[in-house]
Amino acid sequence: MNETAQPQSVQAAQQIESADYEAAQARAALKAAEAKASQEVNAAESQAQAAEAKAAQEVQSADSETAQARTSQKAAEAKATQEVHAAETEATQASASQKAAEAKAAQEVQSADSETAEARASQKAAEAKAAQEVQSADSETAQARASQKAAEAKAAQEVQSADSETAQARASQKVEAAKAAQAESEATRAQSEQKEEEAKDTQYIHFLDAKTAQKVNAAKSEATQAESETTTEKTKAAQQSTHYTYFTAFLACAFLLLATVAQTTPRGRAFKERASERFSGLIGRRNEKKQPLLDSNSRLVGA
Repeated sequence: MNETAQPQSVQAAQQIESADYEAAQARAALKAAEAKASQEVNAAESQAQAAEAKAAQEVQSADSETAQARTSQKAAEAKATQEVHAAETEATQASASQKAAEAKAAQEVQSADSETAEARASQKAAEAKAAQEVQSADSETAQARASQKAAEAKAAQEVQSADSETAQARASQKVEAAKAAQAESEATRAQSEQKEEEAKDTQYIHFLDAKTAQKVNAAKSEATQAESETTTEKTKAAQQSTHYTYFTAFLACAFLLLATVAQTTPRGRAFKERASERFSGLIGRRNEKKQPLLDSNSRLVGA
């Protein structure tokens, strides 16, 4: 608010300085007009003196020449009168110009004084406004201080309430700590009992592991022995299978030989027929040449 009022005061001071400057210019213009009027008056007086000197010369010349001098003197007097009249007119005009310049300067001075008065009035109004704003700022500051004091009192009450709550919380914390210590002691005792039980269980587990290891070793030895026996049996079975294969191959070769012989001789063909009948009887079949295995009118099972 003071910053707003200060530029108005500065502006009012600038207006006063401008008005003073215009008044000084008006005074300078007035002095210049007076100097010009004085110069014009001096010039008119010098012209009048010159005219008078010229008229005196003409009068002297007129005395020597009476007829011509009087005429010339009259003409010179008339001319001098005209010149004096003109000089007086010019002096009157210069005086009027001087008066007009003085009146104008007076008006300008009066205008500058009025502007100065207005600037001073504006300055006073700005100062009064600034004073009001300062007073308003002071009142706002006082209200802010009162609010701050109320807030501080409220904060002090809250701090006191918080301290009481903290004390209660600490008391509760101590009770909880005592309960926790008791629970911890009970937990420690339970852990010691659990460790004892775990030690007993560990010993029993070691005993069971040892016993199981013995059984496993015995089972492994039995499995190894059984595996060796199985290997022996497999070897024997393989040998028997080999022998059987050789025997089967020998029989097949013999049969083929007999079949070949039977194809070439009548007794062989008769033996082949008897053998085929025997083999057909062994597998539940009949001689296809004498009777077919299936009748033409028989139906398939499941058809």
